[in-house]
Amino acid sequence: LSHAALHVVHRAPALRRACLAWRVANDVDNVLTRWRFTERRAVKKCYPYTHHRTDKFGRVMYIERVGRINFRELERHTSFDRLLESFVYDAELTATRRLPAAGRTVGHPVDKILTILDLEGFKISMFDQRAREYLTKVSQLASDNYPEQLGQMFIVNAPVAFRAVWSFVKPLLDIKTQQKIRIYSSHGYQEELLRHVHAENLPVAYGGKDTTCDFQTEQGPWIDDEWRQLYT
Repeated sequence: LSHAALHVVHRAPALRRACLAWRVANDVDNVLTRWRFTERRAVKKCYPYTHHRTDKFGRVMYIERVGRINFRELERHTSFDRLLESFVYDAELTATRRLPAAGRTVGHPVDKILTILDLEGFKISMFDQRAREYLTKVSQLASDNYPEQLGQMFIVNAPVAFRAVWSFVKPLLDIKTQQKIRIYSSHGYQEELLRHVHAENLPVAYGGKDTTCDFQTEQGPWIDDEWRQLYT
């Protein structure tokens, strides 16, 4: 093993202890029963994101239209802290509901997601101090407590201005996570996505044939009567 790999191995027990302590301190094991994102629908109108179907490997797809976030409108409906809580809530839903259901559908365990971040419409002015703070907190939450959920990330429609953002974000990510991320402008990503996702499951906006992705109502094998009653 390399020095870096040995360092990660030696740190693993401490990282696990820190994660368990965080879960206890924040009552994460009960978040799905004690917490509700009541403003979700209003938030999604100005912060479009969704979990939508699965890829060819059974991985749950997560799609976020970063370039269409309206931060001024978003602040009318929710708070910075509520958004962070919703991230944890969704990560727990993915771990306990979405991924197990995806695994049952394909006949083998699934523990990863495929993420599409769409930067169409992104402007550097959107990346203000508040956005940087939120991104830093979310990146830390994900890397500290859900480090293995990400299977692959495609950042698409990236404008030249995104270089400044990436120079800020990249150091927040560990090397393993960085290697899972591919960045595309407005060309070439459609073919690459279709290598990973069946056209029937990929939204038309990204080169597929699926017309059901509205960024409000989730579509996927995890949707059942219990889900509709508890999580919508």
